[in-house]
Amino acid sequence: MKSKKGEIRLHEILDAGEQLFSQKGYDETTINDVLSRVDIGKGTFYHYFDSKLSLMTSIIERMMGQLAQMVTDIANDPSLAAHDKMTKVLLQLNQSGSEAHGMIEGQSAPQNAILHQAGIVASVHSMTPILAKIIEQGIDEGVYHTPYPFETIEFILASNQFYFDVSAFGWQKEEMYQKGKSFIRIMTLSLGATAGSFDFLLSFFEAQVNKEMS
Repeated sequence: MKSKKGEIRLHEILDAGEQLFSQKGYDETTINDVLSRVDIGKGTFYHYFDSKLSLMTSIIERMMGQLAQMVTDIANDPSLAAHDKMTKVLLQLNQSGSEAHGMIEGQSAPQNAILHQAGIVASVHSMTPILAKIIEQGIDEGVYHTPYPFETIEFILASNQFYFDVSAFGWQKEEMYQKGKSFIRIMTLSLGATAGSFDFLLSFFEAQVNKEMS
């Protein structure tokens, strides 16, 4: 078990890595950059991480943990109806997910594939149980209709992250708009929601496409 001082040092390294990866990109950031930012020696760095890749992986895992807590807080809010919870969660997931994606852009292909896959798996594992409970609440309230709440949201989360990976498929902007509209329809039908229930995602999706493909 790490001491409190050790925990503080660990988070200092994670904070520095997150800042540097966001500012310079993964490839352009070196371990020496991290050492300089935190003012530590290599021995201290390697006490916590065995490589730059393991640092990046830990940063993404921390992001996922923070996001899961945020989503849990929304899901546990007794004042919100199920669809209001789902609306807040989806907006939060899309915004935070784009931040994590931006950090790993520009990596070499093998490392990008490893991190992308790890990110999808971590996200699906952490978010599915939380969102499934929201869907179950929605079923009780009569706004969602599916016999498979857990598997349905699991499929939606996994396919969303993979399908819209521009680096993997090379989609053009016009294609992304069309695919975004179709995905929203597929999600609506999968959850048995009323037509238009998730159209609020269209404007957010268009803004993200313009930002990433400008």
